[in-house]
Amino acid sequence: MRHCLLLIAAGMLLAGCGGAPGPSDRPADDLLSRPDLQRIVELGIARDGAALGVFLNDPDPAVRSRAAFTLASVQDPAALTGLLRLLDDDVLFVRAEAAFAVGQLSDSSAAGALFETVERESSPIVRRRCLEALGKCGGHQALRRLAALVVAPALEPDLALTMARFGMRNIFSEEAIDYLAGALTADDPRLRRNAAYFFGRMANTAIWERVSSQVRGALDRLTVEDPAALYLVQALGRLGAVEDVDRLLAALRSASDWRVRSNAAAALGPLTDTERVRRTLLAACEDPSLHVAVSAARSLAGAAERMTGGEIDILAARVEALNDPWQVAAEWLTLLVGADRADTVRYWRDAQPDDAERARARAERALEPPTRRPPRRPQTPEEAETGPPPVPPLDWDYLAGMGPEPRLELVTDRGRILIILQTSEAR
Repeated sequence: MRHCLLLIAAGMLLAGCGGAPGPSDRPADDLLSRPDLQRIVELGIARDGAALGVFLNDPDPAVRSRAAFTLASVQDPAALTGLLRLLDDDVLFVRAEAAFAVGQLSDSSAAGALFETVERESSPIVRRRCLEALGKCGGHQALRRLAALVVAPALEPDLALTMARFGMRNIFSEEAIDYLAGALTADDPRLRRNAAYFFGRMANTAIWERVSSQVRGALDRLTVEDPAALYLVQALGRLGAVEDVDRLLAALRSASDWRVRSNAAAALGPLTDTERVRRTLLAACEDPSLHVAVSAARSLAGAAERMTGGEIDILAARVEALNDPWQVAAEWLTLLVGADRADTVRYWRDAQPDDAERARARAERALEPPTRRPPRRPQTPEEAETGPPPVPPLDWDYLAGMGPEPRLELVTDRGRILIILQTSEAR
């Protein structure tokens, strides 16, 4: 049991701080055989930013890099000065880790130093990390400066992702939106995907609605198999326009990527006025991907007021047949209770196996009158003071025995999750 907790704790530490997807550019530093580096990781677990800051001045670049890397997780504002100094370090990977850690602090005062580093830096790795950091900490002035920045073609995807990150923090500029809209049909697939990310993730469509024709045109030109389609479909779903129904139906029917199909099914939720859309969603409830099937079932459930009696009969028959995964059928239970089909819901509940506690709980919630549902119990002062359980101390010998890429497998009712950990990424 202790080793199980240890692996979970290590997993949280190795998971990183939400950097861009893709392989890490961080070189191995023999963490599992160096007590001095292990001490830095332990200080990170203790959230001791002051002690970690001392290691930023160490003569060993591996120590400086590991300290900056760990401070990216601790996010101690007092470490900013020391981290900015490391942007001039002689060692490339120290500069890269310092830039990443600066971004994690979200301090807008660092934007000027990051821009200076981008302009003078020769390493694409460090420039990429500085752009990433600007997306996390820059303000309106930084975004305007960024929109005028000229970078090498290989860094344009990173520039687009940086602009998108500004948008996630509700910082916009017309120039940045125009750049991202134009990049939707660029030759580089990474650039297209990162530009589309902005439009897919931006819930406030009023910010970019003036370029919506470019978003639609990009999906029409690129097809649903393009890397950008995942976010373009999501963007059209946020618009909720009838003119996009055919595009979304095509994505749901034909995309090979289950994520695109799932986004399309969710996007069709507000557009279920026609029987054609509801019929397609019903068919998608049998998608081989459970994620897609649940998204389609949820969108269909939201169409209760627009459904015909015959369509409700079909759903009731499917629930009683017990052939759908419980997660799919559970989306329809509240709808059926509202349509005077509570007996169907009770039948489905009673037919669940003994270990299907979550399925039965969904049925109970659907059957219970809304006014009788108890409110969430507020946290007591004692519980608030207790906080989360402490992370167990790391057993470095045990971790070393697991090899450079230990694996953590989580089994859920939606499938298996395999987490491959990299010991060099511990912080």
